[in-house]
Amino acid sequence: MYPTAILRGLRPEELRLLAQAHDDQAEALRAAAERRHGEIERWATAQREIAFLLTLPDLVAARAQSMPEDRAIAMVAAETGVALETVQVHWRHGKKRRAEEAREKRNREIMRLAARGWTNGAIAGRLDLHPSTVARIIQKTLRATAAIAAE
Repeated sequence: MYPTAILRGLRPEELRLLAQAHDDQAEALRAAAERRHGEIERWATAQREIAFLLTLPDLVAARAQSMPEDRAIAMVAAETGVALETVQVHWRHGKKRRAEEAREKRNREIMRLAARGWTNGAIAGRLDLHPSTVARIIQKTLRATAAIAAE
């Protein structure tokens, strides 16, 4: 804090004002810490809610194995208390994401086999695709790679 020599030279009203200023500053810091704590709590709650919403497609997929999709969506909405429309949106997004991941995985496999010297016909036979599909995927990937390299 302050050196004792400085404090000894202050009059009582100056000491009182100095103490009040410190108390005000301490209170302001406490209030700021409480606000920050509240923000952190809200952020953590939001993160938990997002994580929960991201599990909805998996819940629907598990139930959709034994029943129609729309019934599985309705069941998950009823079980979780999430609005039916919200479950539907997350289900559609999850399906789209899974399809994109499967397509990316297939494209990586095509490029891996092409890099090993396999022909389009051999790759198509292994992955149950048409040779022109394999050629199109390879061309598209090479164009994208060239565009990235050109940047």
